[in-house]
Amino acid sequence: VVNSAVVIVVDGENKANALIAQGICATCNPGGAGKWRADYAQYFHDKEIVILPDNDAPGFAHAQQVAESLFSVAKSVKILVLPGLLEKGDIIEWLKQPQNTIVHLKSLMQSATPWSPPSETPHEKRRSNADWAHFQGTAYLKAPLQPYNFLLQNALLKGELGVIAGPPGAGKGLFAIQMAVSMAAGLSVFDWLQVSTPSRVVYLSAEDGWQVLQHRLISALAKLSEEQKRKAAENIYLVPVRGNVHLIEDGSNSNIIVTENLRNLREQMVAIRPGIVFLDTFSRFICIEENSNAVMTRACGIIEEIAEEFSCNFIFLHHVNKASGEFSSNEKTLAAALSQSALRGASALPGAVRFAAVLAPLQKTFAARLLGNAH
Repeated sequence: VVNSAVVIVVDGENKANALIAQGICATCNPGGAGKWRADYAQYFHDKEIVILPDNDAPGFAHAQQVAESLFSVAKSVKILVLPGLLEKGDIIEWLKQPQNTIVHLKSLMQSATPWSPPSETPHEKRRSNADWAHFQGTAYLKAPLQPYNFLLQNALLKGELGVIAGPPGAGKGLFAIQMAVSMAAGLSVFDWLQVSTPSRVVYLSAEDGWQVLQHRLISALAKLSEEQKRKAAENIYLVPVRGNVHLIEDGSNSNIIVTENLRNLREQMVAIRPGIVFLDTFSRFICIEENSNAVMTRACGIIEEIAEEFSCNFIFLHHVNKASGEFSSNEKTLAAALSQSALRGASALPGAVRFAAVLAPLQKTFAARLLGNAH
């Protein structure tokens, strides 16, 4: 470590030894995750540090602890989350895959984004205190008329929120990933929603792991041409994030707390610049009293600010209320299941989104009568 310009920090001696055997300078602290001590930092002065976290909550927390300790003394600090790593996986498992070579690892280390401490929580924006003279009617008349900037033609403007809702098992995830692939490839969604341009898509899954996402992606790509597959694959990021991923949490007196996870999300978005971010499912990312209109309004407002800042769209996967989750047996129950009031929680949520796709399961006999036996 003392003689090397580049040092990899891992969690555990077996992982460090596996890299050392491959000719890589690697080290770890005794005791495992969470046992890093501040006095270790003196040995990393002016070095390039790459931290390889295990793919679990303790691993990510440990990586943050090490990064914060070394940032002020090292030449640079990077946290490299290895692509394709299974849940609770590590560098040893990653290197067992034939495509994952030391050459590939060094390339990922080179291209990884440098880590920096999160900035202080920005002060609340007070747009009501802006100079209103800029918004006089005459200012609107003088400015050239700009065309709408659609993500989905005539359905969803860029910078807005959307929701895909349905009961458990209705296929929200499959629907959303097919939608994400179409957007990444610049194709129409289900032949009836035209995508204006290909978009970089991030799909954050708090429910499904890497293997499930892989199967769903390959299935969604199956009917595309090779060129369309290539474009979609380059533009889409399917990120399993099961665990503590709350972006916003309940505080006291109907207030909400912005977590470190939200600041980390902003940092990743700066690096990738996505056009669409899917949150699967909404309730796993927004840990609030979802039946409170006041709390839900504040939570959606925070996500709206990020969407506007990056000129991107957030699409939430969300559940419907219990009554709407039952199989529809006639036109009346189907109409109720497809209404905005079917969304679970406060009415502030359907009021905040500008796009909604609601999935409703049908009883077999009703489906045959409504759609025809061919369907």
